[in-house]
Amino acid sequence: MGWAGSLIACGFGGRLDRWAGTIVVLDAAGLSLFAVSGASKGMEFGVGVGQAVILAAVTAVGGGTIRGMLISWIPLVWRSELYAIPALAAALVVAVTHRLHMYGVPAVELPEAGPIVEARLMIGALTGIAGKVVYRGGAVKVGVVGVGAVGAAATMALLARGCAREIVLVDSNAARAKGVALDMAYGIPLLPAVDLMAGDAGDLADASLLTVTAGVNEAAGGATDRSDASGRLRLLDRNAAIYRELIPELVEAAPQATIMVVADPPDPLADLTRTLAGHDRVFSTGTVLDSRRFRVHLGEILQVLPADVRAMVVGEHGTSEVLLWSSAVVAGVPVLDILTQRGEPVATVREQVESEIRYANISIIEGIGASQYGIGVVVGRLAEAVLRDERALFTVAAYQHDYRVTLSLPSDLGADGVHHMHLPIMTDEEHEALERSAHALREARATI
Repeated sequence: MGWAGSLIACGFGGRLDRWAGTIVVLDAAGLSLFAVSGASKGMEFGVGVGQAVILAAVTAVGGGTIRGMLISWIPLVWRSELYAIPALAAALVVAVTHRLHMYGVPAVELPEAGPIVEARLMIGALTGIAGKVVYRGGAVKVGVVGVGAVGAAATMALLARGCAREIVLVDSNAARAKGVALDMAYGIPLLPAVDLMAGDAGDLADASLLTVTAGVNEAAGGATDRSDASGRLRLLDRNAAIYRELIPELVEAAPQATIMVVADPPDPLADLTRTLAGHDRVFSTGTVLDSRRFRVHLGEILQVLPADVRAMVVGEHGTSEVLLWSSAVVAGVPVLDILTQRGEPVATVREQVESEIRYANISIIEGIGASQYGIGVVVGRLAEAVLRDERALFTVAAYQHDYRVTLSLPSDLGADGVHHMHLPIMTDEEHEALERSAHALREARATI
């Protein structure tokens, strides 16, 4: 069947005012005509380096269907003379997509009201990259549920990253949500374009992602005793009661949304959320922050940038977490070997670092009342990975069938949450510690 449509493709750099556009017209006879439009002059000086996103969508005439949709991420050095490149690439990709359709390759079709349309196209011949699309009708919306210290910090990180076009703040204290939204709104002119508002659950309709930070924190819940082996798990009963009321309301408002659990203890609460939501698009921030803390401490000891350290923490985000010393490396050299070569007391270093990481929240609470900024940055980065369907690796927590519980492992994170969890190479000691951590989480889950 002949069909016609139009396409607008935009490549975005670090700011939304840097773009190049293409318009492609496909006539009823199947001929592809495309022309590169002029680029915006949003960048007037310097050279920026970013990732270009090519968004291509061809809409059939009538029938409320969407066909031939593609998003591809391409690393690009932004220079004024290169602005047309992502637009031209988009035009070529769409032309190929249409030709494939003409030769019998099925097009993607979904009712216009459908929240998400996906299509996958290998475009190695053009860019050497496999593109995947996640197109969501309208602007990308994120809900931040719970606007306490962590929720506010997470919102600030979302604003700075510019990965959402709409952010809705929901809190049981509506006045607080409005105050936070108003305060941050005054800084938006200096940030990527976004609509920020305070609302209620009903305003979360069509949200792509819900970040749930609501709940009793460690200070209020009395989980600040370093000698208490239960740690964050002490908060489970009270926060589980909150989640039993909250999650069904959120799912009713935004049934298509992926849910990120942030409140403590995040792993058992993610287990409960998965049950209440009735789907697997649920994950918690897990040990992402713990893994970064591990890198920071190792970087300080080795006097290198934390970003150049590769080290991770798995298991519970809590006292039973497992620091994987055996796989921690700097420039491909095992950290334990470096410490030994320097004559460092390895056992002492390990004990000190593990204590600082396990009880970092308590140290922060003693200083400012709540751990908020580090986890806020983590939430912003994880949200970006979900909204861009990056399939990036993070030690988030999701339900792991072998361990029969939600716990943290290196995981591919994308639009629908965790797509695959990886079991890293570990020593026998680390394996046993992970088993103990999983057992502690299973016991905690059994109480709710």
